[in-house]
Amino acid sequence: MNNNQSVLPRPKQVSIAVKLLYACIGVGVLIDAVALFQAVSHYQAEMSTPLLSFVVGAILGLGLLFLLAYKIAQRRNWARVIFFILFCFSLVTAATTNWQNMSSNKLGFGGLAVQILLQLIAVVLLLSRDARAWFAGKKEEK
Repeated sequence: MNNNQSVLPRPKQVSIAVKLLYACIGVGVLIDAVALFQAVSHYQAEMSTPLLSFVVGAILGLGLLFLLAYKIAQRRNWARVIFFILFCFSLVTAATTNWQNMSSNKLGFGGLAVQILLQLIAVVLLLSRDARAWFAGKKEEK
C-alpha cells in the first residue's frame, strides 16, 4: 500500500454501505435460524441431506457476504466488484423466484425483501463519486 492510500479517510458512504451489509448478514442469520428451527421441528429421516445442504449453504453464503463486507471496508476494490456481480445475480434470482409461493412464508419473504433493499442501498453508496475515488486511491476534489 502506498502512502496516498493510507492517508485517504474512508468516505461516509463506504462506512454506511459496510454497516448495511453487516445488517444484511444479521437479517440473514435471523431468517436462516427461524427456517432451520422450522425444518428441525418437522424433521424426518429423509430430510437429513436437504437440511445439511441448507445449513452448509447458509454458512457459505453469509460467510462470503461477511468476507466481502470486511474486505470492502479494507478498501479492496476486487471485493466491491465481486459484491456487485453477486448482487446482480441475486437480483436475477429474485426476479425469477416464484413470489406467490414465497409470500406464504411472511418472515422469509419480508427478510428477502429487506436484504435486497439493504444491498441495493449499499450498491448505490459504493458507486458514489467519493467511494469510487477512495477505491481508486484518489483524493476527491471539492
